[in-house]
Amino acid sequence: MSKCVVCGEFLHPDFCVVKEIRGDEVISCVFCHLDKKELTIEDDNGKMLKTVTKDQCIRDYKMYLKRLLDNPVISKILVKDKD
Repeated sequence: MSKCVVCGEFLHPDFCVVKEIRGDEVISCVFCHLDKKELTIEDDNGKMLKTVTKDQCIRDYKMYLKRLLDNPVISKILVKDKD
């Protein structure tokens, strides 16, 4: 999980960058790094695929993590049986 040191939100690692602040490597979301509220996603040829907001990325990542937790196979790995 990637937590931005600037805004404190958890975002998918694709929306995070590692940068150096005062000699320490820290994780910052691309939104804080570029000081933008909205990003345009393009393919390798420069064709615009979609526009995403920071709030949408945060919401989507939380839903993704919840689906992982609700998955019985993954839940079984994360939670040890009491037996």
